[in-house]
Amino acid sequence: MKTNNTTAEKAINDLTRIIPEGKTLDDYDIKQTLNEKGDYRIKTNQHFVLLFYRLLLDKIRDKSITHLDMEILLTILDFLQNNEVVSLSQADIAYTLGIDRAGVSKSYKRLVSVGFLIKNERGSYFLNPQVFCKGNTKHIKDTRSYEVSIKELEKSVRNNLGNAVSEEDIKKIVNDTKSF
Repeated sequence: MKTNNTTAEKAINDLTRIIPEGKTLDDYDIKQTLNEKGDYRIKTNQHFVLLFYRLLLDKIRDKSITHLDMEILLTILDFLQNNEVVSLSQADIAYTLGIDRAGVSKSYKRLVSVGFLIKNERGSYFLNPQVFCKGNTKHIKDTRSYEVSIKELEKSVRNNLGNAVSEEDIKKIVNDTKSF
């Protein structure tokens, strides 16, 4: 079968250049396939992450978040399934990264202060889906993290505007502010 030089083939070549020494595409669950037309395709079972990178970049540039904060965010993303973390504690993150729990706790506080993590009334932390999403974005509105993020937006609007704004206006402001 004659093969066509396609964008997918170029992408595979680009990917192989950035993979660390000793690793292969298989280590990242990336497969190159050839269809009946002779075109290369890239297939993976990995989820893509949607993030609003300018916000992240601004927080990195103004040093609001540290390298450790980024490692923790990426570790949380690694554990996400359809934008919900299944039983991931600060101790789990500390163990995974080989650091002490106090460092994770400080990082969580910074990540909450910049809005990347949100904390609900029961003390559970969620990755803010208004900033980062992983999995099927069609179902993001059905997740607990989305519900918590909307409540946090509403609380922020109330705190900033006080009693001068009706509940209806708050809902409108939140609707205009949210990412999706």
